[in-house]
Amino acid sequence: QQYKSPHFWIMLEKEFKDDNDKLVSSVCKYESSTGKLNYCGTICLQMNEEATLKPTTEFFSMILYNSDPNSKVYLRRFLNPLNVTKVSPSDDIEGINNFDIFVIQEGAKTSDGVILDYDNFIVQKINEFPVTFRPKSGVDDRIMQISLDKTQGVRHAKAKLLEALEVPAGANISLWECMSSEAAGTNPLKKRTFRKPLDYPISDDDQRRVNELFSNCDDGSKTLYYHL
Repeated sequence: QQYKSPHFWIMLEKEFKDDNDKLVSSVCKYESSTGKLNYCGTICLQMNEEATLKPTTEFFSMILYNSDPNSKVYLRRFLNPLNVTKVSPSDDIEGINNFDIFVIQEGAKTSDGVILDYDNFIVQKINEFPVTFRPKSGVDDRIMQISLDKTQGVRHAKAKLLEALEVPAGANISLWECMSSEAAGTNPLKKRTFRKPLDYPISDDDQRRVNELFSNCDDGSKTLYYHL
């Protein structure tokens, strides 16, 4: 099936969500300074015989009707392993699903002109997961929760921790994997958690990704110990 934009393109989702010959997607604007999406409206794409979206000049004119005509357009995909695709006149797009989101990214709004493109931003967010860092000394007031990129390694974890601690990059810091388990306590409705660092720190040459450092956390926690 092929999808093309009809003339009456901003419509209420409820009007078309039950029509088998139409595909409905929301249109949002991406604020690069905050990472927020602002809802603009809904686009209804008419289904034809081929399973492809051909972004025409008419398509871009309509989707950017209230935006900078030089804006970038992305498709945020929720049932596709690609996650996000840049929409350009030269590339057809296959596999669009109902309620995938078209995202408009205008130019930089800050004085320095620096902007994180939406496709890089959303992939970064998809890869992030929270990790709890505990001081090996046991000082509770220095426990920190930091979002790490699960595709990166131990050097990435150290760099993010140093940044959060407001310590200069390159400072000597060591990380330990956590060993934890749960056991029944005096109250049968509550479990006690036992947690401690492993005996040896993680080497900078360790080839594992960050999300592979928690095999000893039987309680399901994502915890690393550190010493500065």
